Amino acid sequence: MANESWGIRGYARMMLRAIIYSNPTGTAKIRSIYALPDRPATIRKVLIVNDEPALLIKLEAVVRRVIGAAVLKIDPTNNVSIKQQVKRFIEEEAPDLILMDGNLGRPGSDRELTGKQLIHEMRAGGFKGYILANSSDPVMNWEMTENGADFAVNEGFNSRAKEKNLALFLKKHIIG
Repeated sequence: MANESWGIRGYARMMLRAIIYSNPTGTAKIRSIYALPDRPATIRKVLIVNDEPALLIKLEAVVRRVIGAAVLKIDPTNNVSIKQQVKRFIEEEAPDLILMDGNLGRPGSDRELTGKQLIHEMRAGGFKGYILANSSDPVMNWEMTENGADFAVNEGFNSRAKEKNLALFLKKHIIG
């Protein structure tokens, strides 16, 4: 058990550091038991799709530390719609893995956009990379997997839980 003087936060930080490791190579492989035949064997680029700017930064840090891949991310403050940004990244950068939030709605053109709809459109358009449904809503995660996401991980309801859950998932499924 943790030293009582550390407190809960100190212990949680120590545990998170224990599961996160560095990968200086910039590539990672999907573990063979999770690999799909029509998906990339190596993860070099990860696209993060989330409408919360602060969370984008935290998820980026987790991906870099755990698997060491290059990170691309949409800009929710940009005037270009999230859907258009994702399409552009797929065409120009060809990400191997996309972390997809469930609710992407924001004022303007994306007000009703969901991860489920975007995943369906990406798969219909021929996207062959992995998609990780990453929502705090388990029903939304299930709907995204039904529409083409390969995996789902519950985000959690606070920032630390989101980081920890993603780190655990990446460590289990991807060899850094």
